[in-house]
Amino acid sequence: MSVYQAVGCFLSLIPGAGQFYLGRMAAGTFYAGMHGLLLYFYLQAEGSNMLVVAPLGFLVYAAGMLDYVYLSRKQPIRIGIIRSAARGLAGVCVFFMICTTSFFVYQIPQFFHNTVEESVQERIQKYLENKYGHPFEFVSITGGISSQRYRAVMYPLNDPGIRFHVTQAYAGSVTFQDQYLKVLWSVQLKSKVNALLRTHFPGSTATVSVLPGGRLNKKAYQYEDILDNPNGEVRQIQVKLSIKKDTSGASTETVYIQKLAELLPELRGLGVRGVPFYVYANGVLIGE
Repeated sequence: MSVYQAVGCFLSLIPGAGQFYLGRMAAGTFYAGMHGLLLYFYLQAEGSNMLVVAPLGFLVYAAGMLDYVYLSRKQPIRIGIIRSAARGLAGVCVFFMICTTSFFVYQIPQFFHNTVEESVQERIQKYLENKYGHPFEFVSITGGISSQRYRAVMYPLNDPGIRFHVTQAYAGSVTFQDQYLKVLWSVQLKSKVNALLRTHFPGSTATVSVLPGGRLNKKAYQYEDILDNPNGEVRQIQVKLSIKKDTSGASTETVYIQKLAELLPELRGLGVRGVPFYVYANGVLIGE
């Protein structure tokens, strides 16, 4: 193997450099550009799409190697080794420049997405703090620039056990929706319902849903103790009881009905005056 062939074989390992070495600049730029393009798609790909892009990269690489072998046999080099090597090194530079450009083109949207996401988090936190008068923290946030919609899971710092959703959307102007009061009221009422339930049906559980009545004003923090200070902002209350029956006695059903009859007025006493209050026991509506 001559020096020309050895240098050419080494440079051909870099996509496009072998073609540059032979003086075929357009072909070398094509193969380098194809690898840069596939690199960009590979960085963008997720999951099974990577299994499509990676084999395409190997095919393009193999095509570039075969093209170099074909051209080197068809077109012998007629200039000095130094000039030929300089052209090959130029091809190496072109390849790395294209790949670097692909990487930065991929990173730029990621940078802006992270920057936008940080500003979205700040707006959501400011919205909640202005509305409720105390700080909140993020659990997670999903969404993107393209959808112009973000959905976050939040919790109040004064009660980390509460988790609720907040949505920021853009349709001409930025709008927010949150479920904090719905979740808070449901948690507050559930603790009271469970306290009553334990006295009548030990081992039973309850699911509580309190629905707010429309949009609340900016002083919504005034409604956080709404169940103790009713003010008409509750639209509906649902209590679903999963009652564990005592099957040891002969008059099980009679005792069960008697205990429900005792429990129902106490549950209604937890409601808000004038608001529909639905109580279900093991899937059956027993009071409204």
